[in-house]
Amino acid sequence: MKIQQILFDHTSRYALPVKDNIDFMRAIERHQKSKSELTVDLSTHIEHMFDGKLKHNGTEIRFLNNKRKDNKMDIPLHLASASVRALSNLYFFLKHKAKKGDLIIIDEPESHLSLAKQRLLAKLIADCINNGLKILLTTHSDTLVLEINNLIMLSNEFDDKDSFMKKHKYQQVHIINPEKVSTYIAKDGGVSECTIDQYGIEVESMDKAIDNLNTIRDGLEARIND
Repeated sequence: MKIQQILFDHTSRYALPVKDNIDFMRAIERHQKSKSELTVDLSTHIEHMFDGKLKHNGTEIRFLNNKRKDNKMDIPLHLASASVRALSNLYFFLKHKAKKGDLIIIDEPESHLSLAKQRLLAKLIADCINNGLKILLTTHSDTLVLEINNLIMLSNEFDDKDSFMKKHKYQQVHIINPEKVSTYIAKDGGVSECTIDQYGIEVESMDKAIDNLNTIRDGLEARIND
């Protein structure tokens, strides 16, 4: 047998993490029979995000919303929104396979998510961390980073903390200890560590871009109002 054929037969066209993810999704029907070892069902965050749930019916994965009567929906996953499809593997993993110490790698989870859903995603990430999971996350979303910073700032103590959290719909499980976070930014052909303090993650490139946009907006508003 030629060496090329041996390599072809024993290697995958996909990177190992991608292959593992594909194999996991193909075995959803079997995984669905087990339950996560975590004490809480973190998949409910995703159910809340989309007002529905995912289930394998023995033939295929289907998305079922929580509406009733005329608004009820039960469709194949491939007909659901891109955001539901993108988070479907994470949903099943959290619901059926997750255990403390697991490392979850998420590449740009903000894709296809509205700003409001990105904020809900940040809360899910916090809850995962606080339940013993490790998250390796890449993102270009300033919204996601800003909300994570809010969750880090909630680790501080201040007089009206309880009422502030209640008003803005934060819970104890959403608070992130800054000591549990490390952040790096790709810059000048390398990777640099970002500063993290009681105010959250300092991402200089994002801050400059936002400040520049605000400066331009303020200048335009001033000229329009003259």
